[in-house]
Amino acid sequence: GTRPGALGGAAARSWRTRWRVVCVGKARGSDAREGSRSGRPVRAARREKAAFDSRDRHGLAGGLSEVVKALASRSRLDYARLVSLALRHPSSTLVRRLGYLMTVLHLGDPSPLRRRVGATDKPMRLDLDGDPAAEVDKEWRVIDNIGAADIRDWALS
Repeated sequence: GTRPGALGGAAARSWRTRWRVVCVGKARGSDAREGSRSGRPVRAARREKAAFDSRDRHGLAGGLSEVVKALASRSRLDYARLVSLALRHPSSTLVRRLGYLMTVLHLGDPSPLRRRVGATDKPMRLDLDGDPAAEVDKEWRVIDNIGAADIRDWALS
């Protein structure tokens, strides 16, 4: 399957994993590692940054189900770093979606993200491609148009 955090514009294969290079603006590359590839400088997002950015552009990560799988890879992500990155991001909608997913999947401590949720914030869809008529989570002001049970199933698959 396709994994979030892929590197580059061309697709490549590495033992059962399909990687894709995704170029983003300098502002989005703020939490990157420096390195070199074939003698050329390369900046690659850390796992937590790739996971957070994939929540914004989940189509580049293989869809929302792949984003959920990446978030649920407990041994691979530092959830405190992920929350810290989210708090520095200007979009409260992404922060709310992340907080909701972390709550549903029982990942780390999403409580610091709650300060970015306003009581008057308009509820927004978890999956932008999904049906807008679904149950609203009042804590995160997220329309769960996937369903918590399906989200947990994705995390286990």
